Amino acid sequence: MNKRKFKKYTNLSILGSEKKNVLMQALQSILKDAWGEFPQNFIDEHILKNSRTLIFAMSGDDYVGFCALSNKNILNKKINYIEFLVVKKEYQNSGLGSKLTYLILRKDLLKSFFRIAPKPLDIMFITPNIRVLASTSKFCSFIYPNPYLADENGKILPADDKIFEMAKELIKKSDNPGRVISREGLVLEGSYYNTPWLIYKEENIPWHSDKKINKFAIKYLGYGTGADKEFIVVAKMTIFSLIKYLFKN
Repeated sequence: MNKRKFKKYTNLSILGSEKKNVLMQALQSILKDAWGEFPQNFIDEHILKNSRTLIFAMSGDDYVGFCALSNKNILNKKINYIEFLVVKKEYQNSGLGSKLTYLILRKDLLKSFFRIAPKPLDIMFITPNIRVLASTSKFCSFIYPNPYLADENGKILPADDKIFEMAKELIKKSDNPGRVISREGLVLEGSYYNTPWLIYKEENIPWHSDKKINKFAIKYLGYGTGADKEFIVVAKMTIFSLIKYLFKN
């Protein structure tokens, strides 16, 4: 297998049209392989125009995964918002998603650590993928929803007031503000009304190796029923998140 390498872009606005076309093709290839086909204007708006940082994982000359990060202001707080974290099927369950997350946040985590009064990074993202949520949960100092805190029936406590308000403001500021959010689990409904082919079918559900985690996904995301549901995730990461990641890997 080819050795992995990573390419990071931090100022996408200065890229020429030829390079942007190369990146657009790479993004489409990864998304289509791992999940489904996205409209080109959606990729352009949410990744190539909005991202503060975009990082690709490569195997040889092939683009096999990417993570896109932007800044948002939610309840007067700077939020590091993960627009996308996607890895081709062949490279899933290999730790590559965690590696991309680590690399895209590493600089900000180190900056935070060397401040006079270090503060954790506030992270938010939206995902229908239980494996992404579970792997991220292992490195955060705080995360909601946390599948590892579910009881034997897969149930967790509702989000507190602040977390629920953050989730509501995130969606209010989105390009689809009418979506419904459940306080318990921060389950978001209605994201794929115009792109129903992106809802997981039985054959491509990203089941986890832990049955408890799968029970959580069945309860809240309706895995196996074709439900249009995903999680809004609110998390905090510290320098110790980096240490936990490096120690585990």
